[in-house]
Amino acid sequence: MSGKKYVANNTKYYNDSNMSEIAHVIRSMLKNKNAFEDLTKNNFGFTFDNEDLNLVQNYQLKLAEAKKQNPSAIQKKSNTFIDSVLVFDHQLMFDLLNSEDGKKQVEQSIKDYMLDFKDKYGFEPIGFQFHLDEGTFFTEKQFNELEDEELKKRLVKTKNEDGEEGYLKQNMHAQAIFLNFNKETGTTCLRKMRKKDWSDCQDLLHKHFEKYGFDRGEPKQHQSKDHKNKDEYLKKLQVEIEKNEELKKDFDKLKSEYSDILDEIIIEGTERELIDKELENYNNLQVLAKTSLKALFSNTPFKNIVKYIEKKEQKVFKYIKKKGSELLELLDIKPSDFLPKPKQKLEVEENQPEPQPEAAQSPEPEPEPEVLTVLEQIEAKREETKERLETMSIEEKKAEVKKQNQKRKYGKRAKN
Repeated sequence: MSGKKYVANNTKYYNDSNMSEIAHVIRSMLKNKNAFEDLTKNNFGFTFDNEDLNLVQNYQLKLAEAKKQNPSAIQKKSNTFIDSVLVFDHQLMFDLLNSEDGKKQVEQSIKDYMLDFKDKYGFEPIGFQFHLDEGTFFTEKQFNELEDEELKKRLVKTKNEDGEEGYLKQNMHAQAIFLNFNKETGTTCLRKMRKKDWSDCQDLLHKHFEKYGFDRGEPKQHQSKDHKNKDEYLKKLQVEIEKNEELKKDFDKLKSEYSDILDEIIIEGTERELIDKELENYNNLQVLAKTSLKALFSNTPFKNIVKYIEKKEQKVFKYIKKKGSELLELLDIKPSDFLPKPKQKLEVEENQPEPQPEAAQSPEPEPEPEVLTVLEQIEAKREETKERLETMSIEEKKAEVKKQNQKRKYGKRAKN
């Protein structure tokens, strides 16, 4: 087991349908998984901007404000909030919280971290809860058999879900909730995060807890356990050990060490891989979109078609333009990323007389673009045919239709 005192950050993202995750954070559910209810009263936290509201209420309020500010930024299936789990070394955090003004110092450091996180990445802070009601349970017998007297001093009395009395080695962690929205830009933030940003979050958290003696969290190769399933993992481990009497004899002694090892695991595993994969897919899509748009807007026939639609079908053009703007915003692409740069005028050298304008001449009319001419010819032909049909009798119209059908029929044969 390492002698380092880690502080680490694991961030997961959720959409609005998973709001129960925030309800779990504030312990407002009927059954709060992994929580020892008699210790929940010791949890503490903070709500940003609206201290009279709990985290769920503040999240709902800030989400409504974000949707009002930019209705197109947050779609139905968008990820609306992130949950950053801040994991701390048990011994160091226990001593800190039980020191003079320790709780107040921890609360202020987490608030400062969240504000720094907002300044760096744009996420709107909702608030946080520090949990002291989760951890590894020791029965009275297991507690009495522990040889580590210092550890025994840090265990707190409680009852498990079966009502059995025992002691808890607390899993020291906080859950910081952010809205996936930047109020300054009116856009979501997650899609702009890169793999390096998530790694830099460890540095940002360490910056605020370094002064207490915490070491920066380091990634591990075995990253599949987190603060919520650690107890479940230990229970499964104990079931396996029960099958072997020799292992069972040593397990109670080593149980606290298993717990410490799991506390050190930095949880950037399965969830982080999913985030990185989605970000990579998004980046690939963004690059493909920019390349395709650049090719299109450098193509003269395409530009002529756009001009034609703008001129002849203004309602259709406005609709396409609106939807295109929404798509560009979603992909975080600016027009300057794909539109050709305008040619810059040559600057007049200093002290050089400007050339005198020649006698005014009537500018030669620019020739109509080829594609535009073809489209206008097609429209003119359509109008001409329409007028001609209006003057025909029913019999003449039937004959005309028959004639056109024969043309199509023989035209296909000729092609074959």
